[in-house]
Amino acid sequence: MRGLRLRTLQIPMSDMWAFENDTDPHALGSSPQLKELFDRYPALRDQLRDIYKATLEEEWVETQVHGGRRPFGRGKGAPRSRGPWTREKGFNRGLGKVRKLREMCEEGSEVGKNAEGYMRFVALVNGERFPQEST
Repeated sequence: MRGLRLRTLQIPMSDMWAFENDTDPHALGSSPQLKELFDRYPALRDQLRDIYKATLEEEWVETQVHGGRRPFGRGKGAPRSRGPWTREKGFNRGLGKVRKLREMCEEGSEVGKNAEGYMRFVALVNGERFPQEST
C-alpha cells in the first residue's frame, strides 16, 4: 500500500486529502462545528452511520452463482458483491454512498433538512464556507 508513514501510523494515499486540505480528521471529530451540525440536523448522524456500516465486512454479502445461470423469477434479486471483502472494497463502497448522496443533494433529488445537513457536513470536512443557513 502506497502512503505516508507518520511514526507507526500508515496512512493510505486515498486518505491524504486530510493533509492536503489542512483538515485534521481527529480535530474535526471533537470540533464545535460538528457538534452543532449534529444538534441542528439529528438525521446527519444516522446518514453517516449508514455510510460507515456499508464499509464493514459484516455488511458484505457474497451471492452464490447458480451454475452460471440467472435465478428464475422477476426483479433484480439481491445486491451482488464481487469476491471476498477487503478494506479497499469496503472503502470504495462507502465512498460510493458518499458520492451518490452528494450528487442527489446537488441535483435536487434529495432536498430538505437532511440534504442541507449533509452538504454542510461535506463543506466542513472539505474546509469550505457554506452559505448562511435557510430557516
